[in-house]
Amino acid sequence: MEDILEVLNQTPGVQGSLIVGKDGLVIASAGSTEQDPDFLGATTAELYSSVESGMMERFERGELDMLSMEANGGHLFFKNINEVTYLLVMTSQDINLGLIRYDIRRASQALQEQL
Repeated sequence: MEDILEVLNQTPGVQGSLIVGKDGLVIASAGSTEQDPDFLGATTAELYSSVESGMMERFERGELDMLSMEANGGHLFFKNINEVTYLLVMTSQDINLGLIRYDIRRASQALQEQL
């Protein structure tokens, strides 16, 4: 799994990536982040869960596949891997969104085969 994350982290602008259980436990991580990976896993699992339930119940859009968030300091991408895990990718502000999304989907497919 770490080798898939390392390849993903070679995408220009990617700062770090994590495989997180939907319970908030970090399964694997790669790259440099300013935050403790366990803190990121726990806090983002809560956020992901909240958005996911909103998509299914309130907006009636089905299961959440990918979530992206923009901030002044960069982007966060959450990609569903399977029913119990997701991929969190942190990037800088100046990125090629199409390339990042493509590489995240490719990494997610490879991780589905391993998990």
